[in-house]
Amino acid sequence: MPTDMQCTLIVEDLPDIRQWMVGTVKTAFPHSTIVAVGRCEEGLRQAASRLFNLALIDLGLPDGPGVQVVQALRTHQPQTAAVVVSIHEGDDHVFPALQAGAFGYLLKEQPRAELVAALRRIKQGEPPLSPAIARRVLNYFASSAAQRSRWTGRALIPMRWR
Repeated sequence: MPTDMQCTLIVEDLPDIRQWMVGTVKTAFPHSTIVAVGRCEEGLRQAASRLFNLALIDLGLPDGPGVQVVQALRTHQPQTAAVVVSIHEGDDHVFPALQAGAFGYLLKEQPRAELVAALRRIKQGEPPLSPAIARRVLNYFASSAAQRSRWTGRALIPMRWR
C-alpha cells in the first residue's frame, strides 16, 4: 500500500464533482500531483502512461464503466489504491467494483471531512469503505454464511470476544 500519495488520478465526468474531488484530495494530501479526467478512455490512457499512488474513480462515465479503469489499474499498477467514489450503493455496483480490484468504495454523499479522513487512512493500509458499503459487504457474507449452514446442516457458532 502506498505510504505517500504523490500522484492521484481522478476519473469523474461531472466537472463540479470532479473539482470537488480535486479539493478533497488536496485537503487530504496537499503535496499530491492530481490528474483529473472526465472520461473512461482518458482514465485508461492515464493509467497506461503514468504511475499513480491513488485513483478515485466514478462508475457512471459517458463512454464506458469506470470499473474498466479499476481493472486496468489492478492489472498494470497493483500498487495503486483504486477507490470507487460513487452515488450508487446497490449490490449491482458495489460487488462488481470490489471484484474488479477496487481497494475501497466511498459514497459521494459523505461529508468532505469524512472522505478526507478515509483517504488519509489508506496510508496505514485501511481500505476506505463508506459505512453503508461496509454494512452491505458484512450483510452479504452473513447471509452467505447462513445459507452455507443450511446446506451443510451445521449451526453457526458465534465468535465471542474476550
